[in-house]
Amino acid sequence: MLLADLLTVERISATSRATSKKRVLEQLSELLTQNPDSEDTRALFESLCSRERMGSTGLGHGVAIPHARMEGLKEVRAAFLRLHKALEFDAPDQLPVDLIVGLAVPAHCNETHLKVLAKVAEQLNEAEFRDALRQAEASADILALLKDWRKSELQ
Repeated sequence: MLLADLLTVERISATSRATSKKRVLEQLSELLTQNPDSEDTRALFESLCSRERMGSTGLGHGVAIPHARMEGLKEVRAAFLRLHKALEFDAPDQLPVDLIVGLAVPAHCNETHLKVLAKVAEQLNEAEFRDALRQAEASADILALLKDWRKSELQ
């Protein structure tokens, strides 16, 4: 399962102005639930914060993958933020983060959760691909890049 399979243009922000980790997690929660004022959004935000307290989801190279399991969710969802200005995320390489993928996974999908995390980390481990995501003009361009990632290898 590739990241592009879990995203829609509506769940991508190519110009996020978030200036704190808390605001990033709030924006991800809103994008993932598509309803900023719902109880689900608040519950997901709390789950993302709880996971982040266990250890940073910053991977390095300016990338973070905040993720949480959520009761009542029927499918895996992803959201993507590209920050206007990178911010500290306690990544292992101590570099600030500007590319953030948020994942919400049904509570009962442990194996799926790990597989999706691994695939997203693999995609964002490629320097040229990260650079292309940073240069993309709009949300639709980011989604197109994600859809084209290694397309030739998959055919």
